[in-house]
Amino acid sequence: MARSPIADVVFPRRGRRAVVICGGPPPAPDQVAAWLADGDLLLCTDGAGRPYDRLPRLPDAVVGDGDSLPPGALPPAVRLLHDPDQETSDSEKALRHAAAAGCADAVLLGAVGGRFDHAWYNGDLLLRLRPLLPSALADPEGVTVALAAGESVAWDLAAGTLFSLLPQAGPSRVTAAGALYPLDDAVLAPGGLVSLSNRVTRPPLRLAVHDGGVLVRVSQPADTTAESATESAP
Repeated sequence: MARSPIADVVFPRRGRRAVVICGGPPPAPDQVAAWLADGDLLLCTDGAGRPYDRLPRLPDAVVGDGDSLPPGALPPAVRLLHDPDQETSDSEKALRHAAAAGCADAVLLGAVGGRFDHAWYNGDLLLRLRPLLPSALADPEGVTVALAAGESVAWDLAAGTLFSLLPQAGPSRVTAAGALYPLDDAVLAPGGLVSLSNRVTRPPLRLAVHDGGVLVRVSQPADTTAESATESAP
């Protein structure tokens, strides 16, 4: 599946959209094409996206410090936005460029899997850069977004859809209704209570973050019964 049908529910288009191909395991060409169907700006981070002839079209720009881009690798029509800053990742550089280019949101592909440290950093970007540019991590099975303090959503997701709530950087107070394991102003915290593989039972799924911030991972409904729990993290 190139693009999960839940994606437009969880991450509706806000306006001009950037599609960013990151340096993790390469997304399938049909996944890139599906997101570019309503994408305006295609960015690749450093050496990601190569060979470019497998993409639906050439990237508008390659963003990064150039450390994994061989000399002569870029076609003449593709700009290199060189940024040697070693305090930010190439994914962050690309998101900041997309915001400066007038994009209203961004989807990161190839941003999970592979190196755990890069995947973790990409997840952290969702919440940290949310005021600048709302973004999502997408893969064929689902999508991950961030919700900050004061935000609430009502997602019309099918019963059986799996979701997890992962607190970031500290305790978060969260309410979740319409779920197998509802939360009522519950405190989620790293090393404490988290909500893993919960399940939508009565759509819409209503989430509200009162304090802190969480990553929300929403996956396709499972075909078989799986363990769902709100539990203490190991």
